[in-house]
Amino acid sequence: MADLNSIWTFEDAVPLAEALVAGGVRVLEVTMRTSIALRAIEAIADAVPDAIVGAGTVRSGADAEAASRAGAVFAVSPGLGPKTMKEFVALAKANPAKFNVSTPPIGTTPQLQAEVLKQREGLQDMATVVFAGGGDALQALIGGTVQLSSGVLAPAHPHIKAGKILGLAVTGTSRWHDLPEIPTMIEAGYKDFVFDTYTALMAPVKTPPEIVRQIEKAALDILNRPEMREKLTQSGFDVTARDGKGHMARVAKEVPMFRDIITQAGIKKL
Repeated sequence: MADLNSIWTFEDAVPLAEALVAGGVRVLEVTMRTSIALRAIEAIADAVPDAIVGAGTVRSGADAEAASRAGAVFAVSPGLGPKTMKEFVALAKANPAKFNVSTPPIGTTPQLQAEVLKQREGLQDMATVVFAGGGDALQALIGGTVQLSSGVLAPAHPHIKAGKILGLAVTGTSRWHDLPEIPTMIEAGYKDFVFDTYTALMAPVKTPPEIVRQIEKAALDILNRPEMREKLTQSGFDVTARDGKGHMARVAKEVPMFRDIITQAGIKKL
C-alpha cells in the first residue's frame, strides 16, 4: 500500500478516511465548507506535490476516483398541504413572495439545486434563505420559519421517517433505498434534474502515475468490501466507486454546468 499523506477536505468523508487508514494509507482529515474547498485544493496542490487531495469540487487536470455520493432532498412540513413537488410549485406560484426555501451555504449542491428549481419554475421571487450549515437549514423547516428545505438527505432522513417533515423528491438518479415512497426529481417531472453531493479522491497533476494507481486500487478495494459499503450506507452514502477516468469525465461535464447555474442565478464569487 502507498504510504502518503492524504488530505481529505469533504466534511462527510470520515468513514472512508477511517477505512483508508485501516488499509495502510495515512490520512490527515481537514474539514471545511465545500464552497471554499476548491481554493484549498489549489493551495495544497502547489505546496504539497505528493499529497492526495479529496473533495467534492476538484482541481482540473488531476486524476482521481469517485468514492461515494450523498443523496439530497426537497422537503416540506406535512401541514403545508402539498404532497408532490408539482403541488408545492403550484402553491408557491400563486403567491411566491410568501414562500421561501432554506439551504446550506452558498455554493453547496443543495443551494445550487434550489436555484435551478426557481429558475425552471419562474419562482425567482421565492426567497432563498441561506444558513451556515445544513442542520440549521433543516431546523428552519421543522420550526416553520421556511416552507421548503433543500438539503442533504442524511440529516433529514430520521425526521422523514418520524413524519416530522415530508420528502417531496430526491435529486439523485434513483430513489433512496429505504425511502422508496419519495420519487426522484426526474420522476416528478423535471427532466435531467440530477444533483448529488459526492466524495472523491484527487491527486495533483505532478503525482507519478504509479502512485495514483496504487491509491486508486487501495481505495477501490476498500470501497468494495461489504462491511465498508454497509458502513457508508448507514452514514447516508451510496457507494459509487469508479476509476479516475470515469470520475474526470463527470468533472468535465459538471464544471461548465455549475458555472452556468451560478451565472444565471446571479451568485457572487466568494
